Amino acid sequence: MRIAQVILDIQTKALDTAYTYLVPETEEAGDFPIEVGCTVQVPFGNRPAIGFVTSITDIPDEGEGDDTLMVERPETRKVSLRKLKPITRALSRPFFTSVGAQCAQFLAHRYVAPLAVCIRLFTPTGSIPKMSKANGYWQVVAPSVGEVDDRWVVRGPAFDDFEPRATAVKQKAVLEALAQGQVRVAELNAEFGSVAQVLKALQSKGVVVVEHRRRLRGVNVSGDDDSPSPDFTYPRPVLNEAQASAVAAISQTNAAGGGVVLVDGITGSGKTEVYLRAIEEVLSRGRTALVLVPEISLTPQTVARFRGRFGSVVAVLHSNMAAGERFDQWDFIRSGEARVVVGARSALFAPLQQAGLIVIDEEHESSYK
Repeated sequence: MRIAQVILDIQTKALDTAYTYLVPETEEAGDFPIEVGCTVQVPFGNRPAIGFVTSITDIPDEGEGDDTLMVERPETRKVSLRKLKPITRALSRPFFTSVGAQCAQFLAHRYVAPLAVCIRLFTPTGSIPKMSKANGYWQVVAPSVGEVDDRWVVRGPAFDDFEPRATAVKQKAVLEALAQGQVRVAELNAEFGSVAQVLKALQSKGVVVVEHRRRLRGVNVSGDDDSPSPDFTYPRPVLNEAQASAVAAISQTNAAGGGVVLVDGITGSGKTEVYLRAIEEVLSRGRTALVLVPEISLTPQTVARFRGRFGSVVAVLHSNMAAGERFDQWDFIRSGEARVVVGARSALFAPLQQAGLIVIDEEHESSYK
């Protein structure tokens, strides 16, 4: 038996605690497995609600007959196993880890903020489903943003031997296009009108295969663009004495286990090159880096400077991006493919793994940790 602590997505201090639910033994009914960090649908009173799983605990089988159970998080209290209700289903993949859940609880306590508000800091904007009541029934409303699933048509095992009928004009057109290479369904629809029935017929004969592929808006991770991967031989300016001293201080601090280094310099004094060199060293050790800059400084020129040095492993997060693109950049970071994140202060909560350097860039000073 497993129990889960769930924080309801209801932003009020009256419900500002985690609630205990049973994790169903069979989770096939859900769209996703129930894990720490995922959103779930749970019963709450006489209505369903959306919540976030912050912890899952295994209960020994011999304890199932006990009437009460001591639950230590978020506070020690007695819970009757007989009164626990099961989670209805999971609605998403995990947005955060157990460390993120603990951080959200710390923020809620420190700043007297609702837990649901703090948990949402660790999720991409527009990605949380909602409960809506219509015609007397509650239903889950899908998030406003999510993954874009492109459908691609590729050759099937019977492609070379298949001969379409003389009157099958659309089949011929699709096959001629496919003979040139893989093609998206959206492109076929734009060129020939709806091809759904044509593809269904061809797929049943093994002539074509329709594949679902994730598309990341504003992200390229396939290496088929002109953006370079991190290249430490990239032409770089020669550091002056002050810059070299700053880079050495950062390197020594990291080697000693980490700390804070203050870099002071006027605009145009070369601080950005110091950041780039420090990031290079961190990446060479297999770690990642986070660069936080004021929103007003997140110009295309700033982003281009980092991408020019580190290529397609740079992710960008700021409020001027479309919600869908921000979701995909966030997911790009979660996947581990992004190794450098450049963003406004909210990017501090991005799911960056193995962070070895955090740069906080302000107009007249920058902090490293």
